[in-house]
Amino acid sequence: MLDIASILEKSQDPSFVRFRECRDSLLNKGKEAGIAEGKKEGIAEGIAKGKAEGIAQGIVKILVKRFGDIPDQLKNQIHNIKDIAILDQLLDLCLSINSLDEFHISGEGKK
Repeated sequence: MLDIASILEKSQDPSFVRFRECRDSLLNKGKEAGIAEGKKEGIAEGIAKGKAEGIAQGIVKILVKRFGDIPDQLKNQIHNIKDIAILDQLLDLCLSINSLDEFHISGEGKK
């Protein structure tokens, strides 16, 4: 039984050769574009993660400086938050409260 696809792949006819070259070129360009897009997304995710970790560390440091040791559970809650908007709100909060009892985390923001 003849497989037309394999016959065309093996054909040395100039039009089929050119077709294969164009197809392979487009496939490679698509693969390269996909890899580049994946790298961009990975970099963006890494930047966002690093920013969230930095803000969380800042919050913990401010709370410790202002109120002394803080419970490990609270530290863990803060470090588990990935939503930068929530972390920014908590950063503002930790600068305006008068006691650690006023520092409450709601919504946790684990994105």
